[in-house]
Amino acid sequence: MKSGVFIDYSNLFWAENDHYDWTIDYFKLKEYLKKRYSPLFYNLYCSKDTNPFTPELIRKAIGSEKFYNKVSGLGYNVIKEPLKYIKDGNETITKGDRDADIITDIEAHLNDINGVILFSGDADFLKTIEYCHSRNKYIRIYAYDKAFAYRVRLFALNQPRCSFKLLDELKSKIQFDKKIKVGNKFSYRTWQGLWHGGIIQIEKRYPPKGGVNKTPVSKRGFC
Repeated sequence: MKSGVFIDYSNLFWAENDHYDWTIDYFKLKEYLKKRYSPLFYNLYCSKDTNPFTPELIRKAIGSEKFYNKVSGLGYNVIKEPLKYIKDGNETITKGDRDADIITDIEAHLNDINGVILFSGDADFLKTIEYCHSRNKYIRIYAYDKAFAYRVRLFALNQPRCSFKLLDELKSKIQFDKKIKVGNKFSYRTWQGLWHGGIIQIEKRYPPKGGVNKTPVSKRGFC
């Protein structure tokens, strides 16, 4: 089956940053996808800070660019757009959502592929997922359990050509295993933490006890 991979990097990054103490090894992920689907392409959508205005933001921008270059070297199509700075009263917030671009690209490729492999748990993709399903396409969603919209999950459980896999269940296969020694102990510091964070601070972070809760996928098919 001809398929394409669409990765919402911002969604994955913030899920990992807010809820998890591990991150994806994109070499392992590509090998996993290649064996299961042999996709025609691997698109990763991200934001690039083109105007960092503090030393910390400059370090992060340099780290992010190094990370994106490494991922590009693995064979991903890294599709970048400038990070937006938005004034909110006395504060400046950033916006790096790429949902609209991903949706546009998915719909543009539907005549060339039969399967859509989407890495995101964002509810904004529900309409696009429904549209792909109406076009008789197969949709496989990969998302973190703690960042997976209920409506998207429900749709995938109840439609014959749509299914999902929790990234939590793939930890042993796709986790990045970088270790850095802190004193006489080892802390787990992710690849994105090293590059995306600009190596600002080493944190003492350890794998959770007892593992993670696993939610089974209800059906077979494009999985």
